[in-house]
Amino acid sequence: MLLHRWAFASLVTLAGCTSLGGGPQDNLLGGWDPSQWTDCRSLEDQDLRLFLCVPPGETHKDWTRLLLVRTMSRASQPLTSAEMVAAEIDQMTKDCRTFVPNVISRQTEPQGDLEQSILLEAEQIGCHDYTDGDPIHRILYGRFTVFKITYHARTRETARAHRDEWIKQLSEATIVSGP
Repeated sequence: MLLHRWAFASLVTLAGCTSLGGGPQDNLLGGWDPSQWTDCRSLEDQDLRLFLCVPPGETHKDWTRLLLVRTMSRASQPLTSAEMVAAEIDQMTKDCRTFVPNVISRQTEPQGDLEQSILLEAEQIGCHDYTDGDPIHRILYGRFTVFKITYHARTRETARAHRDEWIKQLSEATIVSGP
């Protein structure tokens, strides 16, 4: 299972950030159990990559749970890690007036190639362009790349049922810099 998880993380790394900005990159390792996410798609432009997955038997149109990995080049983000966290929470609040963030953990000192990270959950109900539920986000800041992993659920009940599992998996995610 560990090898399978590493291979899946490598796939996300290859799909997620190999040419963002054309410079050095960070690699995301962990953050989810690949056996729970099978139908995966990647969308990209020059500075942003999205990787979306749904559980076995579900589709991207009809899902109960959704995994979203967003990858951005730090070169396209002139803000410090702390400023980026504040801006991210600000943007979520603007997008959804009922967005209520709850910071679960915050890493402010570098640990290896991971400079900073924040793990937070949010309550959002009645938000335009968002499903109701309690998404859980982990934002990881590497030297060259920012990763945001988000677990979404269509209903609050589904989110609550998977909350502890998702927090554990997100807490295990890390970054390794390199080619």
